[in-house]
Amino acid sequence: MKRLVRISAIVAGLAVLWLFVLGMNAQAVTTIKFTYWGSPEYDAAIRSLIKTFEEENPDIKVEPILIPSKYYDKLQTMIAGGDAPDVAMLAFDRVPQFVSAGALQPIDQYVAKTGYPLKDLFPAVLNTFTYEGKLYGLPRSFSPFVLFYNVDLFKQAGIARSDNWKWADFREAAIKLTPMPGRPPFGFAAHYEADGRLFPEWFFPFIWQNGGDVIDPKTLRSRLLEPATKEAIAFYVNLIHKDKVAPTSVQGQTYGGSPAMFLNRRAAMIIDAYNMVLSARTQEELKFDVMRLPYQKERATVVFPIGYVIPKLARHPEEAFTFLAFLGGPKGQSIVPQLGLGMPGLRSIAESDLFLQPGKQPEHSRVFLLETEVARPLPATLPKFQEWYAAWRQQLEPVLAGTESLDTALVRADQEINRILASK
Repeated sequence: MKRLVRISAIVAGLAVLWLFVLGMNAQAVTTIKFTYWGSPEYDAAIRSLIKTFEEENPDIKVEPILIPSKYYDKLQTMIAGGDAPDVAMLAFDRVPQFVSAGALQPIDQYVAKTGYPLKDLFPAVLNTFTYEGKLYGLPRSFSPFVLFYNVDLFKQAGIARSDNWKWADFREAAIKLTPMPGRPPFGFAAHYEADGRLFPEWFFPFIWQNGGDVIDPKTLRSRLLEPATKEAIAFYVNLIHKDKVAPTSVQGQTYGGSPAMFLNRRAAMIIDAYNMVLSARTQEELKFDVMRLPYQKERATVVFPIGYVIPKLARHPEEAFTFLAFLGGPKGQSIVPQLGLGMPGLRSIAESDLFLQPGKQPEHSRVFLLETEVARPLPATLPKFQEWYAAWRQQLEPVLAGTESLDTALVRADQEINRILASK
């Protein structure tokens, strides 16, 4: 009887110990919050990735928070209210703003501790998440601007594909591809949004290719009135109003924006990023390919990365970086080409068939890799970038609509930008 009591006591003790161990394991699970925006397809892919991550890291649980609209407003509200996520998706041009507000923490120490392969990242991407010498994020995706063209319209006009066009070659091709100047189909779509707006980022490649710039980073003064910059902007504007081989902003709005014009054969060429690939593939009758951008004095294009960061008020920064490194690693990067989000930040993935996708359009997908080598980010690290960028766009709008001369608009934009940069 006593022996039975002892056995029962031992069993009971083991049961209590086992429950204690289970309790310890349950307590050891850390939950982190992750905010992001995106399509339903991206949301589904992220949730699938999270499931894989949690299987590989059973001590970390990820709470996905999809913010489909007004993302930055809501993210700032969460941070200000003491409810910051542990990981957040962020476009590179927002990094200086959030760092200056004390809202992000650098991740250099975590990279050094874990051995994340920074050398596998494209320099153009890595540099965009580096601010004042510190690294604040890892990339989700990016894409340089390249030249898309309609293969059939090129053949009809007798134009051969080339990766060595200068501006004059580009203009000549656009003229040949515009049967009736001022009316569609146009040789070049320019790049208007559906509401007719054209963002100044599309001028940057031409400005840099001609040796110009918008702001002098040393003096923080406008360079809009310098000959190299004026000549580059004038070349673009003349395609619209002088040569009439590209639509005005009013026409761009009428036809649903430049991307729609290219997809619907109302324009033979468009400068765009990788997201155009996915859209163009949905058009069964559209045969398209890509070329390197035409250039003048030097090659240059724009790159616009999106990445993942850790807010300064994150409750679990170490676990957050474990998830961050997973998203920026091979498995996380593999969804980028599958969803048509852009180029993966990891060179090893971008140079693989997973991204290049041989046998699919565009045939010359390596152009994205070539243009990445000469890509530059928008100057978002300069002071008051959002303010002077918006002012420049506002001054250009009447020029694109054809209601004001370029010279008048540039003088006013130059004055406004200098005023903004000089203000405290």
